[in-house]
Amino acid sequence: MHKDLSFGRYLKACREDLGMSVEQIADITKIQKQILLAIEREEMDDLPEDIFVKGFLRTYASALGVNGPDVVRRYIEYKENIFPKKIRNAGSVRNISYNRNLIILLIAFVFMVLFVIFWER
Repeated sequence: MHKDLSFGRYLKACREDLGMSVEQIADITKIQKQILLAIEREEMDDLPEDIFVKGFLRTYASALGVNGPDVVRRYIEYKENIFPKKIRNAGSVRNISYNRNLIILLIAFVFMVLFVIFWER
């Protein structure tokens, strides 16, 4: 049941199957209603850091009696589909570019020093 749903839709469907409201889940889990709604709507910009989200997902799943690690797996898969590896690794591309520019500047500096040394002879 609900095997092909992503993490937020899955949790919402399970909650609705149990006839529970978001407020009831908030009372049970002590997770803010806004966070629970952001999870169900899969509004990534409104969610905190990954470490917190994964904890919230496990807690939410536990309150519903569903498999927490499965929900976290769905979350990770969702993120990988939304944010492809190219985008996630953009920071490393920026670092390579920065390092390349630094090397070019160092080489230029060495050539200038050598030029000044040989010019004065």
